[in-house]
Amino acid sequence: MKYLKYIFIIITLIAVSCKSEKSEKNTTSKVEETTSQPQQKQITYIEVQPDASQKFHTIGDEIDIALNFHADIKSIYYKVKCNDEVIDSVSTKQTTYKWHSAKQGKAGENELTFAIEENGKLQEASINVILLPKEAPRQLSYKIINTYPHDREAYTQGLFFKDNFFYEATGLKGESSVRKVKPETGQVLRSFAVATDIFGEGITSFDDKIIQLSWQAGRGFVYRMSDFKLLNEFQYQGEGWGIDYHNNKLYMTDGTNTIKILDDQNFITIAEIKVFDNKGAVNYLHQPRDGHSGGVCEFCRFAFATRLPLRYRRAKRHRIRQSPKQNICYG
Repeated sequence: MKYLKYIFIIITLIAVSCKSEKSEKNTTSKVEETTSQPQQKQITYIEVQPDASQKFHTIGDEIDIALNFHADIKSIYYKVKCNDEVIDSVSTKQTTYKWHSAKQGKAGENELTFAIEENGKLQEASINVILLPKEAPRQLSYKIINTYPHDREAYTQGLFFKDNFFYEATGLKGESSVRKVKPETGQVLRSFAVATDIFGEGITSFDDKIIQLSWQAGRGFVYRMSDFKLLNEFQYQGEGWGIDYHNNKLYMTDGTNTIKILDDQNFITIAEIKVFDNKGAVNYLHQPRDGHSGGVCEFCRFAFATRLPLRYRRAKRHRIRQSPKQNICYG
């Protein structure tokens, strides 16, 4: 009887061991089977050829957009959006879409998006098309109504007029500053010296503050207007050239044809405007100025100092100090 008890225990252990081995084998087999299954390749149902984006077009042109469709698509039906607005629905497999830019296009960059649904999946393909205005920008004239004395050593980069005073930002590393100036005499009433590693740039005012950019440091500064106390700093990508404030937003230029729109609380870029005239991109945009604060403007409601003489652009790019007698002003 004693031996029968030991025999029973041995048989039980062998049975459990075999069951565990079989279970492990089955699990391993399932893992190998799952791993060996090939992943499904993503199918591209629609593609847009880049031809239309490789050259400028004029508002009013009929522009052909070349499309490619996957050969296995059963039926063709797609929607067309221009700058996020649906403008057309198409149910044909023609490989060219004709866009009538006169009705839906705007001067500058236009994003055309083609959305197609197949097997319950939505795919979109987009292309940017640049439209130029037909007419050249209207040239504004000016008239000198008065002259005022000015510090010839000041390398002016930004300037605005408020409450009968000039507020001026000067440039050059080691010489950059923010100043409050009495126009009639040129007397500097208040000044703040910017850090010596900063090349000061454009300034503007909003509420009771002054905003100043730096050229290549990627840093902006916020001062209290009453005493020029530094309140805050912010950072941005690229160069800083000119800046202006309008309708709770800051408009900033970087020397290209781009106007960056910044939130006036956190200074984050929330939108961009690309500037084009009838010949192409308008580069070297410098100091934006709101047309309602002293200028007449039809383009983006802003006037810009742009296309500076070549010798001034070189001086800015290479930081070569011009003769004080030239009294150069970029603001």
